[in-house]
Amino acid sequence: MCIDKERLKKILGKLQPWKAPGHDGVQGFWYKRFTSLHERLVIHLSDILNSGSPLAWMTLRRTVLVPKDVTKGSTPSNFHPITRLPTAWKILTAMVSYSLYKFLDNNHILPWEQKGCMRGSRGTKDHSLIDKNVMKASIERRTNLILGRIDYRKAYDMVPHSWIKETLSTLKASSSITKLICNSMTKWTTNLESNGKHPGTVSINRRIFQGDSLSPLLFVMAVIPWTVLLQ
Repeated sequence: MCIDKERLKKILGKLQPWKAPGHDGVQGFWYKRFTSLHERLVIHLSDILNSGSPLAWMTLRRTVLVPKDVTKGSTPSNFHPITRLPTAWKILTAMVSYSLYKFLDNNHILPWEQKGCMRGSRGTKDHSLIDKNVMKASIERRTNLILGRIDYRKAYDMVPHSWIKETLSTLKASSSITKLICNSMTKWTTNLESNGKHPGTVSINRRIFQGDSLSPLLFVMAVIPWTVLLQ
């Protein structure tokens, strides 16, 4: 995998300029505007990819726990987590995601049924509206219709790291990308914040590191074997 200035420019163009940052404290606007730093950024990101070992602060997520109902106190289920990842990490994983998707697409590995990461595909709402119209047409025409859906309960939380490693190996992903992802998973942590306090830091030993463009692609890759079996 090669990181170049042109690819970096396209990725930065998609960054939301003023979205709340993670622990790096740098919003997308500054990465976009400080063009004189882009060449150095390419060098450092390339070094991280080649070494396969991201810096610890890049894999540290910030999770703000917002209470849903103040009358229910500190019950865990009463908090809604809002997570933020370092912008530098999102830039790096956007590059990894691009290369990984290109590999999967060129080798026809992504199942047609998995629309989550397909370029040009529509979202969940669009598919629901299509299903609704198909069912309506079936009722009006009095024709038989068989429609199936698969709902993954807490999908991202249920994927073990061992299975992500197995999937990357089975699909023969790039060795540099595989090494980077595997090493990153050992460092995935999140700092908890609530009402200005810091309850602690939690290591993410099971689940996908949500919040970047790589996360949904890793999940889709993880369920490819199930999709093939269903076919």
